[in-house]
Amino acid sequence: MKSVRIALTAVALLSIVACTKPAATPDAASSSEAAPASVTAPAATFVINPLQANDNDIMGCQTMLSDGKSPGELFVEDGVEKGARGLLRINGYLVSVDLISSTQTEKGGTRTFADKDKTVTVVETVTIGEQHPESDSVDLSGNLTVTHKGVSQTIAVTGGTAC
Repeated sequence: MKSVRIALTAVALLSIVACTKPAATPDAASSSEAAPASVTAPAATFVINPLQANDNDIMGCQTMLSDGKSPGELFVEDGVEKGARGLLRINGYLVSVDLISSTQTEKGGTRTFADKDKTVTVVETVTIGEQHPESDSVDLSGNLTVTHKGVSQTIAVTGGTAC
């Protein structure tokens, strides 16, 4: 009788083991553990829209930059050394920025603009190209880095300054 009980117990244990799903071994793709705290959600994005025809109220010398893909300019600014103001559209809204720093050489330079609340900054880094003395203008190429609420985008731009 004792051997029958042992045999039945062994059969019962085998059937329990056979019907139980094996525990998954953790790996990088199927870990059941929570993600580490250092993993962050993707950053929010924003759109830099082309300026509309009636946006530009800047008089005098102007620097106008576009990406070559969008119709019109993405950024327009006073072509002056002090007190310059710039305009761009972010998510469809017109944003005005003021010059806060400038480093210029005869080959180009970097100009940094920011809005009053410092939630938008624009860093214009350009190289001077061909000069056109007959029209008092110069070709420019470079990058425009726009930071909006801590998220940055850098766009290759071309354009120029004309007076």
